[in-house]
Amino acid sequence: MAHDSLVRPPAADRLHATCPVCDSDVPELRLVLRDHQSDETFAAVTCGTCGAVYLEDPPTPEAIGRYYDTPAGAQMHTKPGPLFTAMRDRRFAKDLEPLLTRLNPDAPIADLGTGDGSVAEHLHRHGRASLGLDVYDPSAWRHPDVPYRQISFAGPGLSAEDLAVAGTQARGAVMRHVLEHVHRPADVLASLRAGGVTHVLIIVPNIGSRLVGPLGSSWYYWDPPRHLTFFTADTLRRCAARAGFRVAALDTYGLDELATSAHRALLLRGGARAHKIARALRPTGPIAGAASVLQGPVGDTVLHAVLVADDR
Repeated sequence: MAHDSLVRPPAADRLHATCPVCDSDVPELRLVLRDHQSDETFAAVTCGTCGAVYLEDPPTPEAIGRYYDTPAGAQMHTKPGPLFTAMRDRRFAKDLEPLLTRLNPDAPIADLGTGDGSVAEHLHRHGRASLGLDVYDPSAWRHPDVPYRQISFAGPGLSAEDLAVAGTQARGAVMRHVLEHVHRPADVLASLRAGGVTHVLIIVPNIGSRLVGPLGSSWYYWDPPRHLTFFTADTLRRCAARAGFRVAALDTYGLDELATSAHRALLLRGGARAHKIARALRPTGPIAGAASVLQGPVGDTVLHAVLVADDR
């Protein structure tokens, strides 16, 4: 059934998005979501053709940058402490293992949406040729031993030159908590395939998590409008197939969903007291970190997959 945002013309800095998985334009309203940072509302819809869930009225690629001007965005370029770094390295090693065991040890790896560069630097430190790619200016890159290129996730896509490390084509790619942020995820995967990448590690929030229903619109990993597509295992398989990949390995693991969702709910409620309590429950805080450790083995917060080119 139609709702207001599905029938009225979008604002100047909003898109009317078709399904990012199958391109159909038969949205069915699932939830109206409020951004806990900007207080704006967005429509999460289900595609009537393939069942994918996505934001039907996201910001344009030109406008979306301002939604990343948040405390979490600022922290991306802040060096973490030694304990956090050690715990993060253990997580990286587990995340990367299914990709690394499938790749030639000499194959370069491109880290798309590299953020603070920690994954690319981890790979370099462990003897893998790596490359960081993201949307920000190279002056913000702080890993001089690892090459970095500024790219756009909108438009014509990545070129083979973008994906080369010291003249050697990257065969592996990492998109760790990135694919949900791009407007056209299948197109980004297709540009990787066209650029010579044969293996891609994907980690995305799992909208099939057992806690999505009970937590409702407070579920932290809705995170509109920074998250644009909401993945299930089936949605990820469809995106992969459209881009020329198959899912060779798929698993789930837990991150904290309770403290972070309480953080989001408190910010949505507003008020000085709610904001003060929310700070203690922030996603990068010790409470959420400890809860992620406990939930890791039993939770299903994220999908963890390795895509392999379908001609291999």
